[in-house]
Order: sequence, then structure tokens, then C-alpha cells
Amino acid sequence: VFLEAFSFRSVVLTTAVAEQGTTGMTVYQQGGLIRVALPVVEPGADLFLYDALGRQLKHVAVSDQLVEFNGADLPAGAYTVVLHNEQGIAPVRFVRE
Repeated sequence: VFLEAFSFRSVVLTTAVAEQGTTGMTVYQQGGLIRVALPVVEPGADLFLYDALGRQLKHVAVSDQLVEFNGADLPAGAYTVVLHNEQGIAPVRFVRE
């Protein structure tokens, strides 16, 4: 039932395999660590992690092209990493298995 209600047609939905969204941002997992590779670093950019219900779980101020945070406490499910910068908002979805 959950699979019927959730749209999997997104081109930026990922699994444990590294995936690049249309933004040039890549999200990949290594054990409990979640890494987000950004094409460029812009001053004042922020990275947010949301669960499938839209709850904000993490907020990281971007200071490098590779942002890492601990995801070991995250249960299996669908998540969205969102980059907020001067150009707007860039989301990339991934699945934690």
C-alpha cells in the first residue's frame, strides 16, 4: 500500500548506489555516513535533510564541496537532501536501506 501511495517517478530517487540529480549534487552512503558532493560551494549555502513526511532532521552550513553527516541513527526509508543557496532550492532524494 505504501508503494502505491508514494511516487517513484522522480529522476533523483537513489538507493545505496551513488546518484547524481539534475542539480549536479551527488548523495551516497558509506556505512552510517551520508556524503553529499556539491559541484560548487557558494557562500551562505545550507544543506537540509528531510524525511518522507517532510520533517527536518538535519541542517548543515556548507563550507566545502563534500558535506558529510552521521546517518547511522536514521531508520530505513526515503529521505530528501535539499541545498538552499542564492540560486534557489535543489532537492535530491535517496533511500536508506
